Amino acid sequence: MENATEAMHDRSLQTEDYNDTYACAKEFVRVSEGALQPTILAFGMLTNIASLVVLRRVKLTETFRVCLVALSISDLCATVFGFVNLICEVELFDGEMPFGRWDRDAVFVYALYYVYLMFICSSSSMVILIGVIRNVIVLIPLKARSYFTRTRTMWVCASVCLCTLLLFLPTVLNIIWQSCYMDDVTPICVRVNATVPNAKEIAGGYMYFLNVLFGPISFICYIACVISISVTLKRSTKGLKVMTQRAQAGRPDRSKQRDKTNTKITRTLLLILILDIICTLPTIIYGVGLIIKPKRNVFDDSNIMYEVFDAVAETVLCFRPAYNFWLYFFQNKEFRTAFRQVFYPGSVQRKTSLDALGQRRRKRESMSSESYRTETTTAGTWSTVTSPHAVNTQCINCSKDKVGNTYFK
Repeated sequence: MENATEAMHDRSLQTEDYNDTYACAKEFVRVSEGALQPTILAFGMLTNIASLVVLRRVKLTETFRVCLVALSISDLCATVFGFVNLICEVELFDGEMPFGRWDRDAVFVYALYYVYLMFICSSSSMVILIGVIRNVIVLIPLKARSYFTRTRTMWVCASVCLCTLLLFLPTVLNIIWQSCYMDDVTPICVRVNATVPNAKEIAGGYMYFLNVLFGPISFICYIACVISISVTLKRSTKGLKVMTQRAQAGRPDRSKQRDKTNTKITRTLLLILILDIICTLPTIIYGVGLIIKPKRNVFDDSNIMYEVFDAVAETVLCFRPAYNFWLYFFQNKEFRTAFRQVFYPGSVQRKTSLDALGQRRRKRESMSSESYRTETTTAGTWSTVTSPHAVNTQCINCSKDKVGNTYFK
């Protein structure tokens, strides 16, 4: 009897601990989805708008300017749709989305989420594209210079975005399945379930394909780009010099400055790739877990840690389209200068005025210093003293000519 009482007491303590843990986990998920993620995405919207404005003024090769602008546009769209999706999900459903029942608001929120994922994947594809272009420039700089013109680079970036859009179009079936799977009353759901009885298998299989494509495969591409760029870091500077050879002709100072800028661009690209790997790794693990879940019970829906890990992965993924501006700002001096010129023109004007004042002061000091001019004439060597400190200085063995100039005998 005593053993049964102790066992019941232990189970009650375990239940209380589980309830406390469950409450803390639920609160973390609620704060993450309701406050942390929208704040990150809101700052991401502002920084991506600033990047689009400032990149037009930074001195870059047209190839990378177009690529960075396309990357900023993808990041901006991702932050906008992700922010609206989170706000609608929290305001309309308090974070608990209805599954399997038809609801127009739920359909709208599901559509926003898949559009957000589409632009996240488009941004990741754009980063990989920039890494590939960098490697092509390193390996074949002359051909890359003739091929990667501004127009062709724009078409390549647009093609990458279009391919991502086409890959995500079939996710409309996922939205329909998530909204009608268990609804046998709404007419639209009845027709959909009768028309596509195996919608769950089709939608789930296609999502597995997208998880593999933009998960492990993209991760491998990231690692390959990081390794190739790290190995060819010095050679990439020479390749970029070929890309800007005409602009550097006859200007050694500008050539040195451009080389430093190209090296910083390469290092910035490396940082973007490394941070992308860090930000997308939890989501990749989550996607792989969903793929192998039928065979191995990796994530159990009844376990609250499933939701916690999902919230952590989504929060880290929100940083993905939000940090590029800060990398540009802290890695590139020209970007900082252009940012100040656009958003703080008064500070730039004051700095320019102080530089001009310093130049005039140094010029006056150089003009007031002693200068001596010696010339050789038929009468001999004579010296004219122009320093104000040497006006009354008398010269030994000197004579004056008819004009009054002093010269040495």
